Amino acid sequence: MMRMSTPANRIRVLFVSRKHPPSIGGMQRLSYHLVEEMRHRVEVISVTWGGSQKLLPFFLPYALVRTLWEARRGIDLVSAGDPIVAAVGWIVKSITGIPVVTVAHGLDVTFSSRPYQWVISRLLQRMDRVVCISESAMAACIARGVAAERCVVVHPGVSLPAEVPPRSTARERLSEIVGRPLDKMRVLMTVGRLVQRKGVVWFLESVYAELAAQMGDIHYVVVGDGPDGDRVRATISRLHLHDRVSLTGVLTEDALVHAYVGSDLFVMPNVPVPGDMEGFGLVAIEAAAHGLPVLAADLEGISTAVSTGQTGQLVRPGDAPAWLEATRRILNSPDDRTATSRVVQEAVANRFGWGRMADAYFAVFRDVVQGRPIPVTRPVNPGRM
Repeated sequence: MMRMSTPANRIRVLFVSRKHPPSIGGMQRLSYHLVEEMRHRVEVISVTWGGSQKLLPFFLPYALVRTLWEARRGIDLVSAGDPIVAAVGWIVKSITGIPVVTVAHGLDVTFSSRPYQWVISRLLQRMDRVVCISESAMAACIARGVAAERCVVVHPGVSLPAEVPPRSTARERLSEIVGRPLDKMRVLMTVGRLVQRKGVVWFLESVYAELAAQMGDIHYVVVGDGPDGDRVRATISRLHLHDRVSLTGVLTEDALVHAYVGSDLFVMPNVPVPGDMEGFGLVAIEAAAHGLPVLAADLEGISTAVSTGQTGQLVRPGDAPAWLEATRRILNSPDDRTATSRVVQEAVANRFGWGRMADAYFAVFRDVVQGRPIPVTRPVNPGRM
């Protein structure tokens, strides 16, 4: 046993993450903010990778060696950023007895490969605690044999804008981004990695094509890129929507803020895809925090992120008539965005502040180090602390 304890009021935690800035994504944002926020609560050692996942076979051995070295110097807990790097924690735990907590996001649990499922389910079962970003992610872990008392839900945080640009300025910038004038248009917006579960192709075919035929002043901006990009572009071409849809690719943070503020409605039309779940839906919360009305599929982790009447409205996934009706109603009845923004920002801050998330993680870390179980009937939710 190499384990060396630190004082109870200063836990020493080693964070291992394979998805960290400068790479971009929801897991990367969570990893960054968790590490930075926890510096105010515990002693932090971080072993992170922010490059291509093609180099993961090199990062994992490095992370293992580095973690074992730090274990000799004394750490109280290993925090693994997802079940894949939990393998590093499990090996370290087997050698040193140091407890391990891992984060479960969604697809990292449900990825549909038999060998992957065989390995991941066994790794998850050996963790001292599995922190799930949503109730759906927790259900997926329990379905794979993880004891319910070892699971706890902690929702991700969201960065609240200190200030937002004037809407007129944002609309001008958004027009520059898409390369066409949008001053007289009502703009729909989607943000995310272009994969099948995001539902962009379904939305174009089943909802937006009809909206575009009915309403001459709407434009759809799709922010992001990914393996489904070619299918999205082919759908736009087949439906003759070149002048009504803009694909921007990945935007800088500043450009994304202007896109949020310059749009009229954020749509998250996810569809169910076996083995590929949406763990949370952070971009919907980000859109709401910028005062943008949100319409999202009532599916998986999105149902946790979006609260009807507070941070948006949920619609049954795949229900084209319901999506058409809700989209038309919101676009034809614009709210006072200034007042709405204040209400929504307060709701987002109360439920999804990064500081509240870190407080919840600290409670988990402290209880694991001290050996206290967390009942599954009382999930740690940063919005209720």
